[in-house]
Amino acid sequence: MDFTLGLYRFSGWSQDIVWLLICWMMLRRKWYWKQYKAFFLAYAISVTIFELIYAITALTLTNNLFLDYIYIPLELMLLGFFLKGIIKLKWIDYFVYAASVIYALFAIFNAFWGEGYENYNSYGALISSLYLTFLSGLSLFILFKRNVNKRLFSMPESWLVFGIFLIYTSIIIFDYIYGLAVPYKNDTILYAVLITQNFLKSFFLFFYIKGISLIKKM
Repeated sequence: MDFTLGLYRFSGWSQDIVWLLICWMMLRRKWYWKQYKAFFLAYAISVTIFELIYAITALTLTNNLFLDYIYIPLELMLLGFFLKGIIKLKWIDYFVYAASVIYALFAIFNAFWGEGYENYNSYGALISSLYLTFLSGLSLFILFKRNVNKRLFSMPESWLVFGIFLIYTSIIIFDYIYGLAVPYKNDTILYAVLITQNFLKSFFLFFYIKGISLIKKM
C-alpha cells in the first residue's frame, strides 16, 4: 500500500511539473494572451497555483477537499470565457454569463448545504466537466467550420481546445468508473483508477504544450 500511495502522489506531482512548464512557456509568449485568450492564461496560472496548494496540503492537512469548491468554479468560469471568445455566438455569450452566475451560487449551496465542503465536490465536478466538454466540442466544430480550407491543427487554439475537450471528457469517464469501484471497498482498485487518470491527464496537458509551441511572434 505504501508503494501504491507513493505512486498516486507521484502521478499527481507529475501534473504539477507539466503545469509549471506550461506556465513558463505561456509567460515567455505573454504578448499573445490578449482579449479572450487572457482567460486561458489566467486559467493556467490559477490551476498551477492550486495544484501546488493541493500537493502541499495533501501532506499537511487531513482533509483538503474544501479547495474543490473554489478551484472548480474558477476553472469553469475562466475556461468558459475563453471558449466563448472562440465560439463568438451571441446565444453562447448569454449562456456562459448565466451559467457562471448560476454555477457560483450552486457551488456555495453545495459547499454548505449540499455535499459539504469536507466531502468531494462530485456534483460540481460532473456539471463543470459536462459544461466544458460541450463548449470545447462546439469550439472545435466552429474552428473546423471557419477554417475548412486550412489545417485545423496548425493553429495554437485548436490544440488548446482539443486538450480541454480530452481532459474534461476523461474526468467524466474516470469519475464514473471510480463511482462504480467504490462499493467494492478495494483501495488497490480505487488507487489504480486515480493513478491512471492522473497520468492520462498529464499526457493530455501536452496538447496545451503543443499549441503553445506553435505561437510565433508576428
